[in-house]
Amino acid sequence: MPLYDAEIVGKDLTPLVLQGPRVYLCSIRDEDLPLYAKVFSDGTTMQHLAHLAKAESGGWTLQQMSERHAEKSAIMRKGEGIFFGVYCHKRILAAMNEENTTLMEELRCPMSSCGAGVEMADYYFAGPAGLNWIDHTSHSASAGIVVHRFLQRTHLASEVLWLIFDYAFQHLGIESITMDTSENNTPMRRWCENVANMQHTKTQNEDAGVWMEYTLSKRQWLDYEGHEGTRTKMMKQLQQRAAVDMNARVVNGDHRFQYLLHDL
Repeated sequence: MPLYDAEIVGKDLTPLVLQGPRVYLCSIRDEDLPLYAKVFSDGTTMQHLAHLAKAESGGWTLQQMSERHAEKSAIMRKGEGIFFGVYCHKRILAAMNEENTTLMEELRCPMSSCGAGVEMADYYFAGPAGLNWIDHTSHSASAGIVVHRFLQRTHLASEVLWLIFDYAFQHLGIESITMDTSENNTPMRRWCENVANMQHTKTQNEDAGVWMEYTLSKRQWLDYEGHEGTRTKMMKQLQQRAAVDMNARVVNGDHRFQYLLHDL
């Protein structure tokens, strides 16, 4: 796996694909915008992001979501952020209860291929994730993720954020990543503190109330001098808790894990 590639800095990142054992991360397809709107309009999923939920108007319209997608894509084309759709493979259903497995059909992707010949009919749209902004001067970035409530407690967020963190630290030259979440978002705060071992400070947001800012450094992420970094610890947790092997590298199999850099 190549380390920091200065040629990528400031380049169009929309062709970027990250693939793990259960997830496929790529730019959100136009045909999946109705699913994107469905995730962002779900009151339970967005309970800690009320300022984005548009609950007062009945949720997101397709037009509003198309405009948001266009804005995020423009940032990604400048290399100043990464905005993925999180597409989870149908094998994740094994980690869910029967009721949610049935409800997941609402999030099944339309039948068509996407990048690298992946058949998207085998995938469900889980939500967006990525780097909200990238500052190449300070070598810092801010990460974010929204996972539909059907998929919570499947360790999907850990798999997705592992891929994003590892790519940012090892390929984009990022030295520090922050994540912001509401003070009342206990599940996300527990993840940041207990899984990712991030340090935190409290901030006041005029529109969204009290928020916590969590920080993870490249030094904390990577192993050094015989000490396990967060990267290795998260890999072990995924193996133990979800039977997800982040070392899997079967190129032509269902459990591929690789970085696919198209036209960068």
